[in-house]
Amino acid sequence: MRVKLVTTWEVPCGISEHSYYLVESVQAADAAIVHEPVTDLHPRAILDDRAPFDLLVLNYHAGLHSQWRPEHIQAVQHRGIPVLCVFHDTGVPNSDLCKAICEVADAAVVHEPFDDLPGETVHYWRMGVPGWQAPLLQRWPDPRPVLGSIGFPFPWKHYEQLAMITATIGWALFLIAPNATGEQVEAWRQLNPHLVVRTDFVPRDEAISMLAGCDATAFMFVCHNTGQSASVLQGVAARKPVLALSTCRQMRALYQDPLGRETIRWCATFEEGQQVLRHLSIQRVDPGIVALAQQDSWGAVGRRYAELYRSLV
Repeated sequence: MRVKLVTTWEVPCGISEHSYYLVESVQAADAAIVHEPVTDLHPRAILDDRAPFDLLVLNYHAGLHSQWRPEHIQAVQHRGIPVLCVFHDTGVPNSDLCKAICEVADAAVVHEPFDDLPGETVHYWRMGVPGWQAPLLQRWPDPRPVLGSIGFPFPWKHYEQLAMITATIGWALFLIAPNATGEQVEAWRQLNPHLVVRTDFVPRDEAISMLAGCDATAFMFVCHNTGQSASVLQGVAARKPVLALSTCRQMRALYQDPLGRETIRWCATFEEGQQVLRHLSIQRVDPGIVALAQQDSWGAVGRRYAELYRSLV
């Protein structure tokens, strides 16, 4: 099966990372499925290419794929090619764009619960959790627990709050914060001198190894952004205790999942997060997070996608 996947590819970008895991997991489930990433995101790149293929997959992010409208999807379908849209920018309620794209596509996948999209063709599957990697331990000068986190250093990720919380209770802090400035790093270090920061886009397997070398991970985001958080899934991949703010709408899918609700250490405030860390039992892996990682693994998600691909073609 020949699949064209319209996406960013092998660049420092969350959609690119999602595409990598999607391709890897689908092909692991069905080796006869071959993806061709199409990095020209304009619809003309597909519409002007008359080479035959079996399925079009749009790894749709509104900021990247805004030029793809329902009429472009219909133009592909008129050539006898089905279209699957993986729509990342879901909301409460969903936007008119989301509804229009999901209604015209042959099938769609969203990562959050919904009640205003076509239930016959739209599937609610959370993003997959990457596989575990052996811990890569930082060399700390003294024995103290380490809290880790990962993600571009947007203000709403509140790395300064993590620095203050960890400093108060004697923890070290490890951040993978691509593109963080020297001024940001220095500000965090003033709050917690026991700090290590990676400011490059760390390769995916190495990033998970580094988080697995921490004693816990935390994602204390305060935002109302669309879609599911991908950062927190890197913490789940590390198989260590995970803290997150229950008030962040990007955590809604995991917060509403029975196993996610039970196993993640949900906090309503930063102060509550500090209390959780203060009394946390440190262990090699967290059994609840291991169960969550197994439930939402890319292996399981990839099998679902492979079956969906086959049903569409």
